[in-house]
Formats: sequence, C-alpha cells, structure tokens
Amino acid sequence: MKVYRVVYGDGIVYRDGIPTPHAANIVMKQAAQRPYMQANLLTMRKQEYNVPGKRRPNRFMGGRQVLNRDYYYADALCPGALVENEVISELIDALPPTYLSSSLFQSGGAYSMREIDGRCRPTYATFQRVDHDTWKYCGACFRGEKEERGEELPYV
Repeated sequence: MKVYRVVYGDGIVYRDGIPTPHAANIVMKQAAQRPYMQANLLTMRKQEYNVPGKRRPNRFMGGRQVLNRDYYYADALCPGALVENEVISELIDALPPTYLSSSLFQSGGAYSMREIDGRCRPTYATFQRVDHDTWKYCGACFRGEKEERGEELPYV
C-alpha cells in the first residue's frame, strides 16, 4: 500500500506514515501556518513510498467518510472529521484520557495552549460521539468543552 511523508531540505522528514495524499496536503498547509517552519516551506514536498499490507476501506455516514485506523492521521484531522470507535479505543489505550464521558472524549496529552480571559490554558484533541460506532473531531478544546475557543499563543 502507498503511504506518504512530508520532507524538506535534503530529505529531512517532517511527518511520516501519512495514509493519503489529501492528508499529506493538509499537513503541508498546517506547516505553512507555523512560523518556525517558514524557512523550510520552499523545499517542502511529499514523497510516496510503499509498505506491505492493505488498508480496509472506510465506511460512509451521510455522504461523509468515516476514518478507520488505517486512514486516521492525527496531524491531518480538521474539525468535523468523523472517525471510527476503534480509533478512539486506541487513543484511550495509548494515554489515559483527560476527559471521558459517554458522549465526549479528550486525549490525555495537551494538544496546545490557548489564551482566554487573560489566562493560558491547555487544550486537548476532542471527539464527540455521533452514534454507537462514530465520533466527530471537534478540534483542540479546553477540558470538558467541545468547541474551540480562545487565541492560540504565538510561537516564540
């Protein structure tokens, strides 16, 4: 099966194991928004290579693709993306959640810091249950919340 990596310079790997060219393009767009990557953007490109194995096809829900673990790539998720329950189970097994209820899951490690009301607070990758086997990515949200708020802190 084909996978992708995003490289810059003389082949320095920025991200590897990306499952689709669309996801690789999202990773490259996100890198363009990071000030510390500005010097590398002119040489950034994606490379395709093969690894053994086959991917299971994704299912669709309401005309939208639901990513299974073969297509899930955290750095390429955009708010509103749908993922299978198996992806959430693997995230829970990897690191104890920061927040977990029957309808909301937040990963255990802080995703970023945002400023709100003059205070800096951590945000977490947040997923909301849509049905028994499907979750929607809500973005990087404060603990117990499902909407992104606040201002991202500038890179220093």
